Amino acid sequence: MLVTLWRHGEAGTAATDELRPLTPRGSSSVQAAVADWQTWVKEQALAAPDVIWHSPLVRTTQTAQLLEQCLNCARVECGGLAPGAMIDKPASFLPDSGDHVVLVTHQPFVSQLIWYWLDDDALAPLMPGGWASLRVTAPSRGGASLVQARTSIFE
Repeated sequence: MLVTLWRHGEAGTAATDELRPLTPRGSSSVQAAVADWQTWVKEQALAAPDVIWHSPLVRTTQTAQLLEQCLNCARVECGGLAPGAMIDKPASFLPDSGDHVVLVTHQPFVSQLIWYWLDDDALAPLMPGGWASLRVTAPSRGGASLVQARTSIFE
């Protein structure tokens, strides 16, 4: 399974962390990153995403909505991707099937999951709006290989 892990875009402030929305810059940079990512997926002849799973927080929901508009695939809210998610409990945040799944979540979970699946922490942490696509053969330590990453959308 191809899994693309996406960190939510730049978020602003709100009364609580759960309610922090994307900033205008966060929205526009995610849209630009999605367009670049789609071009890369097509150039590599990779499967288009089957589904987008995202944390229930406002900023991840908004990021997933932007992805959904561009990718024309289903979007599913997943509490298992909220802050405090456990990398060793993939059944709580990873669909059982699909050729290509997109997960939209938060730091530090998103980078910790990448490092865990790769069994290597050499990839820089994902900045807001950053993404990494992994070929996951087993959702466990060392069960994936890196296909491509763009850790910062401002590179």
